[in-house]
Amino acid sequence: MTTLARVRAIHVGNLVDVEFLPPARCRGCEGSCTWFRAPDGGELRLRAAAPVTIGQTVRVSLPGRYVLLGAVLLHGLPWGMLLLGAITGALMGGDDLSCLVGAALGFVGALAVTPGWHRQLETRTSGELRVVPTP
Repeated sequence: MTTLARVRAIHVGNLVDVEFLPPARCRGCEGSCTWFRAPDGGELRLRAAAPVTIGQTVRVSLPGRYVLLGAVLLHGLPWGMLLLGAITGALMGGDDLSCLVGAALGFVGALAVTPGWHRQLETRTSGELRVVPTP
């Protein structure tokens, strides 16, 4: 995952403030960009991998493994716990009601633990963002 940004300020230790540029508009959207306007990207302070200058366009990227890990955590875990809860409930009670209760408990359990893991993933991911100059 990559996006373009512009360097707004440079700080000690290769830290830079970047402002995200709006994405390029596609020809095939038939104006949906106008209907669903995205909020401004804002600024973010990141560590640059190479020397940059103020006003320079840079590429901010996130390694694919963090995208995959985030998808598994936020989507796969609730689905997996739903299934595991349903199977456990069916084995313990042997009827549809126990299967439903087990599935609901598994899903609620996943929703209870996911926010804490989500915050940890965000913290670790923000440290893995790479800022490199564009050619």
